[in-house]
Amino acid sequence: MNHPAGYVRGVAVMVAVAVLFSLTGLILRHVESADPWTVIVWRSVALCAAVVAFLIARHGAHAIARILAMGWPGAIAGLGLGLDNVFFLMAIPLTTIANVSFLLATAPFFTAVLGLLLLREPVPRRTWFGIAVAMVGAGVMVAEGITLGGWLGDLLALLATLGYAGYAVALRWGRQVDMWPSVLLGGLVALAISLVLSGDIAIGANDLALCVLQGAAVGALGNMLLTWCARHVPAAELTLLGLVESILAPLWVWLVLGETATAWALGGGALILGAVLASTLIARRAR
Repeated sequence: MNHPAGYVRGVAVMVAVAVLFSLTGLILRHVESADPWTVIVWRSVALCAAVVAFLIARHGAHAIARILAMGWPGAIAGLGLGLDNVFFLMAIPLTTIANVSFLLATAPFFTAVLGLLLLREPVPRRTWFGIAVAMVGAGVMVAEGITLGGWLGDLLALLATLGYAGYAVALRWGRQVDMWPSVLLGGLVALAISLVLSGDIAIGANDLALCVLQGAAVGALGNMLLTWCARHVPAAELTLLGLVESILAPLWVWLVLGETATAWALGGGALILGAVLASTLIARRAR
């Protein structure tokens, strides 16, 4: 079992990370003209630059050695994060923020299964219960997304969720070493894919500023904090706590942009929030 103090800190920081990640949809809704691939290119450049600056400031000449020390866990984590970023950012223009956010509710299920099979990491009954309730909420939303014709965006969001699950499990696999450089690898994977598939990557000043904000302040900072949380919180619980993002993301775009979620989306969100709160409170009492 993880040390109680480290677990509590990990839970608190993971909730803060989820709040930070929830701003992504709101930021990208303000992009004026750049297409999704251009956004991914410049967002990835900003993320990589921020992580490189951090690694050099922290490790100096030993930064490259730190990257190599991650081994296969770091490589798999970077691949999962890169695919998560690409599919997630592609999904946002093709469906609602609520649909993208609530589809993340399936991440704890995939993470729990992968963690159990690959890491032999036991999943408490309370976590399985939270996952089951969150999956019901996601099912409510997915059915509506198909009805509204947003199936392609929903599919891309689901693929992003699979990448995120692989990322979380790989972080737990390599938790004995410094996994912060895996965020850099994730940025490089996303950058490579987007450069191959993009056309003209020219971008206006407003859109570039938004890409830098999302890549450096949200993507780089949030994911580096997430790698620290993975040392103290089991993978399934980590992604379950991350579902706070699914609740807040539609709230921000509703408050700022007036993009409303339907009754189905709100109902699914309520189920997800209840699952996260119940699992967290039960875990706190147990520890």
